[in-house]
Amino acid sequence: MSEANRRRGVEKSWMKQSIEKRQAGDIYGFGMVMYEILFRSLPYPDKTDITELVEYIRDGSRTVRPSIQNRENMNPDLMSLLLDCWSENPDARPKGSLVDQMMRLMEQYANNLEKLVQERTGMLEEANKRADNLLSQLLPRYRFTT
Repeated sequence: MSEANRRRGVEKSWMKQSIEKRQAGDIYGFGMVMYEILFRSLPYPDKTDITELVEYIRDGSRTVRPSIQNRENMNPDLMSLLLDCWSENPDARPKGSLVDQMMRLMEQYANNLEKLVQERTGMLEEANKRADNLLSQLLPRYRFTT
């Protein structure tokens, strides 16, 4: 193997590792954005000093995650995805394609739920109309006189 080919191989290997690290970081960042959307709050509301927070994150000795309250009120699939995005091991974090696929499935699920709610709302409105009609047939009519 020539020296140039060996260098290209090392370069490709380094680039691949760099891209994988960036993708793992992107997934971690996606988890943070997901947290903000789901909980409608900043990940670290108790940390007001930005410099301190940046140093805490930069330290790198451990993965920094916000605490999650009321897990039982959250969809278990979303909770699992959120926690997987923050895995200590960057290689264990979901790949972008998997996150994309899961988000598409959740979108389809949400759309199906919306259709179901619309159908059930229509059924309820129809049942209310029938009940009103039945009551109007059973009860005497009132006449207003002045």
